[in-house]
Amino acid sequence: MESYDPQLLDWILKNLDIRHPEMTRRDIEMWRRLQKNDERRFYTHALLGFVRRRHRDRRQENFSKAELEEFIGEFLLKLDFAVSGRNVVTLPLFDIVGRRALAGFGLLPTILSH
Repeated sequence: MESYDPQLLDWILKNLDIRHPEMTRRDIEMWRRLQKNDERRFYTHALLGFVRRRHRDRRQENFSKAELEEFIGEFLLKLDFAVSGRNVVTLPLFDIVGRRALAGFGLLPTILSH
């Protein structure tokens, strides 16, 4: 069974609605450090936030592989936006916005939105 970092788990549960520009430098460093030191736990914690938010908001309990992969791709993108301070539009960290929406905001090349 995967072990969770209690501090990060607490942060996730308190921040299910956080948007990428709201992340503090400390928050960003915490996620980047985990990504660098333990990629598996990084993805596990990110997915935990997504699953918890979806369960809370939509009572969703089943997730397709494609849905989880799309979330992870967006999570990485949003984390990069938080690092770079790119705040033209604010995006929910633990939810899926969708490729078309991201492309519509000019955040993805149009070819990737299909």
